[in-house]
Amino acid sequence: MTKINLLEDVAPSSNEIGACSELAERQIQLEDEVSRLEEQLKLAKQNLRQVSEIDLPELMNNLNVKEFKLNDGTKVSVNDVVSGSTPSNGAIDRAKGELKQELIQRKDSCYSYLRSNKAESLISNNYVVQFPTGEDTKALEFEKILNDKELDFANKSEVNPRRLNSWLKEQIANGKEVPYDVFKIFTGHRAVIRRSN
Repeated sequence: MTKINLLEDVAPSSNEIGACSELAERQIQLEDEVSRLEEQLKLAKQNLRQVSEIDLPELMNNLNVKEFKLNDGTKVSVNDVVSGSTPSNGAIDRAKGELKQELIQRKDSCYSYLRSNKAESLISNNYVVQFPTGEDTKALEFEKILNDKELDFANKSEVNPRRLNSWLKEQIANGKEVPYDVFKIFTGHRAVIRRSN
């Protein structure tokens, strides 16, 4: 009969433990590097926004220049920008306490405004209903009986950001009053660079 020495036969060798330690240290280094790069990216995006939305458009406006070309043929112009937003379902789900209530109220205000201004076509609705196993018949009847039955369901509504921004730009251009605070509307100019091939 063979005897098994648990410490020698089953326990990992010091080389294997050392390899684990090296990989754990490498993971820590990579996590730190990712954090550092994310901070650098955040700062670079802020710098880009400063130049493309403030510095370059203001200078071009002061010089009364609408567009120009660089020596390499790259075309630089300034476009008018209107952008707004509604709170996303994800942002609402992640929020806690008062912030969550504020986001829900803001979303409700946005949707009420869109509906009362004949822009409900911008809103897409998704309903999620949980049917237990064996309730296939109920699932097929769902559309007919949703309002009559007390079913556990959730409504996830979203507004496509591009369609919203296009609609907001049109409303503002037509002189309609739009609640800037509700939609968190930004209006301004953005320098656009089209690189030559």
